[in-house]
Amino acid sequence: MNLYKELSQGEKILTPSSTSPRLDALLLLSYATGKSREAILAETDREMSTPERNCYRDFLHRRLNFEPIAYIQNGKQFYNLDITVDSRVLIPRPESETLVDTAIESAPANSRLVDIGTGSGCIAIAIKKHREDLEVCASDISRAALEVARANATSHNTSITFRQGDLTYPWRDKFDTIVANLPYVPNAYRSKESLAYEPDQSLFAGEDGLDGYRRFLPLAKNILTPSGIAIIEHLPAQLDSLKLICEKNGYSIESRDDFISILRINPQAPPRE
Repeated sequence: MNLYKELSQGEKILTPSSTSPRLDALLLLSYATGKSREAILAETDREMSTPERNCYRDFLHRRLNFEPIAYIQNGKQFYNLDITVDSRVLIPRPESETLVDTAIESAPANSRLVDIGTGSGCIAIAIKKHREDLEVCASDISRAALEVARANATSHNTSITFRQGDLTYPWRDKFDTIVANLPYVPNAYRSKESLAYEPDQSLFAGEDGLDGYRRFLPLAKNILTPSGIAIIEHLPAQLDSLKLICEKNGYSIESRDDFISILRINPQAPPRE
């Protein structure tokens, strides 16, 4: 069959499992043939080779079973960068680009920044690409995730110091800026098929999704300069609960948008017990 027929058939196959079956089919057809989406749409009469067709059918089968496109393609665009991803790391989300924007705008010149829970490294790499004056560090509890992050940093020619460990524990020095995209999905969403392929420890954080931040906020003070900021990502519905957690731990909180907040140590806060 030619590309047009393969695209149409792929759209029909993916309709039960995708909210955008035609786009998904087009992306997978592009990946299977090595041609851009524009080239495929301009050459719809071209016949596919047998290896291309076999590859495409395999991709369709995987997508029909709800495997994310990013894992099938082994990559995802983030902040105009091609980031390699696989099942060892969370797939970058568009919301995290605002976190990067905030860090780029807010970090003082020639200062130190650390990305806690770096995963694929996409956030740290995007920040470093746009703020070469910063000393950028990143850590993750997962050794496997750090393998992906280091490979991404190398492919984008960015100098980042990586360490393995839980939350702030790998670090002893102070940082002017902390960015943290910790797991924040409530456990009730574990049954969602669209999340089944991504690592649980990168997604879920207790009944309300805030267990990670409950652990992180007391520790962050140990590595944050007195005038420093922590930039965190969360769900819009979690903001009120986050404000209470921040107040309890001696932080002020400023909402950047529905998903991103900036935290500062409150100098008037009583010392932690």
